[in-house]
Amino acid sequence: MDFTFLEGAGVVTNAAAVPIIVAIVQLFKMVGNGTFMQKYAPFISIAAGILISFLTGWDEMPIHETLLAGILYGLSASGLYSATKHTAHTIKEDPQNDNNL
Repeated sequence: MDFTFLEGAGVVTNAAAVPIIVAIVQLFKMVGNGTFMQKYAPFISIAAGILISFLTGWDEMPIHETLLAGILYGLSASGLYSATKHTAHTIKEDPQNDNNL
């Protein structure tokens, strides 16, 4: 498989897609039922990634690469949110940290 779609000018779009997906998922969580949205947030993230991938690259690359890129965007956004949440929780719990958030 050719991974050249991750190179060049598309890198800016790729990098911008992840925080946009995180914001979309947060919007869904705020609007929808809390428990339901928490449970299905990763799937919403992947769906949003696929949608953004099709909107930004549908004419530049084959459909299977567009689909793969969207899945990668969604998984990256889900991991970014999880890592940020875990880091914030760890900083709050650290008794030696004087700058508690």
